[in-house]
Amino acid sequence: MNFTYLTSFYFVVTKSSFSKAATFLGYSQGNISQHIRKLEDFYGTPLLFKRKQKVILTEAGKSVFEFSRKMLEQHDELQNKIKRNQQETIAIGTIDSISSSILMGYIRELKREMPAAKVKVIVEDEPALLEQLESGELDVIIIFDELLAPQPHFLHYYAEETFELVKRRSSSKNKNVLEMILTDAKCSYRKALLKKYRVEMNISVVMEVESTDTIKKMIASGTESTFLPKYLLSSWSSEEFERTPLALDQSFYVQCLFAPEKNHLVLAKFTDILLHDSYFQYQS
Repeated sequence: MNFTYLTSFYFVVTKSSFSKAATFLGYSQGNISQHIRKLEDFYGTPLLFKRKQKVILTEAGKSVFEFSRKMLEQHDELQNKIKRNQQETIAIGTIDSISSSILMGYIRELKREMPAAKVKVIVEDEPALLEQLESGELDVIIIFDELLAPQPHFLHYYAEETFELVKRRSSSKNKNVLEMILTDAKCSYRKALLKKYRVEMNISVVMEVESTDTIKKMIASGTESTFLPKYLLSSWSSEEFERTPLALDQSFYVQCLFAPEKNHLVLAKFTDILLHDSYFQYQS
């Protein structure tokens, strides 16, 4: 059974012409005639004949025509379904720092492979993202925190991150106090930094800023320091900024969670892109 032969047969009958079917399908008339012969060889009986410039079906031909009609209808339905799936929207939840850094590379790759895909990015704090993932409002979330306990309803991938103390190289040094611009007080790695280094480094938090992009601009034009995960620092020039690795007493991870039972092509492609990156590993 050959889809191409059945398609040619269907259009020869509906257009009542070998030449019109050939033009419509983009084949030569000889190709169309060959397709019909192949079908007749397969079924072992004539399927049609010409009479006064018309195509007449045999009894067997009528059955094959009805079969080809249903086959093409189902094929069209399948194509439309796939097209709808490719145009579906994926809802990605994440935090501010990831939305403006590593997430963009994954979204660009998704759009290269599925140009019709629509992407909706929701930026919230971690508790809100987990709640929206649970409720089905989000397809996937990418967060940064200490490693979550295994989530029974979700696949969980993660990548451990390191941290660096950053300041502008030309900034003057205050030997007594380390003035820092940090993320807001809800940030868990900020809490870990201050717990370990506040006294040792004599840290003074002079400003709290939610946006890491804004922090970068402030550090670039001021004398303060900041403390950020390494994934945010790939575009920070080592010539412009002095970067010092700092260890914390606990580990922090970029983590990706999604529900495996959700089933649409855009989500499948996005998670495939994400999880084939060696950056992530699976938490069983």
